[in-house]
Amino acid sequence: MRRWCLRKYKENIMINEIYTRRSVRNFKPDEISDENIRKILSAGLSGPSGHAAHPLEMIVIKSREKMEKIATFFPYAKFAPSAPVAILVCHDLNRCAKLMQGNPQLSVMDAAAGIQNMLLMAKSMDIGSCWTHAMLTPNEYKELCNLPENIIPVACVFFGYTDMPGKPRDKFNESRVHSEEW
Repeated sequence: MRRWCLRKYKENIMINEIYTRRSVRNFKPDEISDENIRKILSAGLSGPSGHAAHPLEMIVIKSREKMEKIATFFPYAKFAPSAPVAILVCHDLNRCAKLMQGNPQLSVMDAAAGIQNMLLMAKSMDIGSCWTHAMLTPNEYKELCNLPENIIPVACVFFGYTDMPGKPRDKFNESRVHSEEW
């Protein structure tokens, strides 16, 4: 009985995180502890990976200067300087190309699964987040973080504490669900 209760408790917490998570673009200046950053990174790197390639690489960014630079070259990240932490999610072409049937773009799906894990882990610790892509500005991110040629930026996720509560919402839309065929 106790195991079932504990499992149900954990399930309810995760269900709450799924339905209350929101993209946050206004953060408090409070630092996020290295322990909590590690938990977020661990969740991201624990995501599923096609062919067990595990191509993800993460760059933790805390520098105000770098956050301000991101805001200048990526128009959808004007809020970046207010975030205490950003994580640049990348994939390693050397680890994914051979295992992913010559199509390293499949690792973008690995990145998406890892990012969703990071967003939910952050939410479970009352840390807000905002996921932005990095695929239209890869050269700027490569230069900013001194990335080797084989490391390709996929997304930049910003994290910080916020006053914005997440009200539960269910976006289920039956008209988007099809059975067997269109």
